[in-house]
Amino acid sequence: MNRLKREELEEIRDMLEKGLNLISNLDRIDRMKMCKRIRAEIEILGEVDYPSTEGILSRFDEKLSDVMKQLPYGHLEDLRKLIAVKTARFRSLGQMRRARA
Repeated sequence: MNRLKREELEEIRDMLEKGLNLISNLDRIDRMKMCKRIRAEIEILGEVDYPSTEGILSRFDEKLSDVMKQLPYGHLEDLRKLIAVKTARFRSLGQMRRARA
C-alpha cells in the first residue's frame, strides 16, 4: 500500500485536535469548525500516493493556515516529527522505485 494507513491518519488528526484543545482563547464553535476542516484534510491526505513530510505540512500550511498559526509552541515540531515517522517508509520506497527505473 502506497498510502498512509487509517490508524496513522487518526494519529495525525488526534495530534492536531489535541493542539486545538490546548488553545485557551478559542470558543467552542470555532474549535468545532476547525476540527471539521482538519478531518476533511485528513480524508484527502488518505488518498495521496507516496506522501512526504514536506508535502503534508505545506498542504496543512496552505489549507489550515489559521489552525497551524494557533498551535502552541513546540506542538508544530512534534507534529512534524510524527509525520516524518509515519512517512519514513515512503522515502525508502521512493529510493527503490528510482533504482529500478
